[in-house]
This record gives sequence, structure tokens and C-alpha cells, in this order.
Amino acid sequence: VGDDRCVVRQDDHGGARLMADHLLARGVRSLAVLLPRYAGPMTDARLAGLKEGFAGSGVRISIDVITAQTNDFAGGLDAIGSYLDRAPLPSAFVGINDELALSAMRAVQDRGFTVPKDAMIVGFNGFQPASYTQPTLTTIESRADEIGAVSGRILIDRLSGKRFPSADHVLPVSFRKGQSTR
Repeated sequence: VGDDRCVVRQDDHGGARLMADHLLARGVRSLAVLLPRYAGPMTDARLAGLKEGFAGSGVRISIDVITAQTNDFAGGLDAIGSYLDRAPLPSAFVGINDELALSAMRAVQDRGFTVPKDAMIVGFNGFQPASYTQPTLTTIESRADEIGAVSGRILIDRLSGKRFPSADHVLPVSFRKGQSTR
């Protein structure tokens, strides 16, 4: 049973590399990344992908990591507010998920700054609320429904006697440009 397992996940690392490329092309030189207090493999992969994308460019990027006490809008708003009380406005904010990115957008706008003119905002997941903001959020789109469907098919096959196709099944993500970046 030791090798009889399968993880179905999305390419968080690759999505973060796409985001790094997008931000580099827009001249970002300072970045604040908003993480939840309780991180996991997904968060680690996204942060590593961002850092590797910037490091591979040869361009020096200042990256501040901000930790929200909770993984929700209110926690993100508090964390960004505290950060902006003590640090200059970076070129861009990355929310490790869309909800945290939207809290950064709100905090920036509440302080009288304009998105994306004064600071760009990007997120992860591409869930529906990101389309309703003003400006719309640039994000990496997850295929959460596909993760569930693929997981279900693989599990049904395994329960009917087939072996797992692989120990690690990685689904692609896609980049969706919104108005929150130039």
C-alpha cells in the first residue's frame, strides 16, 4: 500500500512563473506577497515559483512576504494595512489566492492609491468574484472543478481494480489578465 497513492493537483509553481513573467514585463521591481498564516504545499509552490521566476530574470526584485492572521478578506485587509503603515507602496502585490489579492486591492484603494497606476495587484485561483471587482483582477486560473472530476475518475478506476496512472497528476493552470495590471 506504500506506493498505492495518487495526488491530483494543479501546477501552482508553473502558474507563479507565469505571474513572475507578467510582472517583470511590466517593470515591477518591488513586490509584496500576501500569504495566509497557515500555509501548505500549494502556498509553498506558488511562492517558490515567483521567486524562481524573478531570480531567473537577472533583474533585482525586492520581495516582502506579509502573513495574514487568517486566510480571508478581513485578515488580508488587516495585514496589508499594517504593512502599509510601516513600508512604502510596492510596485505590485500578489495575493496567494484571489481573496487575499482582493483585500490588497481594497487596502491600496482605501489609502487613495490607484490600481494599477500606483500598484498592480495579482491573485491565484480565478474564481468568479475576481471578475466583478473594479478593476478586474489579473489572476492565475485554477481548474478546481477539473481537479475534483479527475480525482473522482482516478479513484473509481482504482476501486475497480486498476492501478493509479501515476503518483502525481498535475493539471495545468492558465493566466487571465485583468485590469489590475498594466
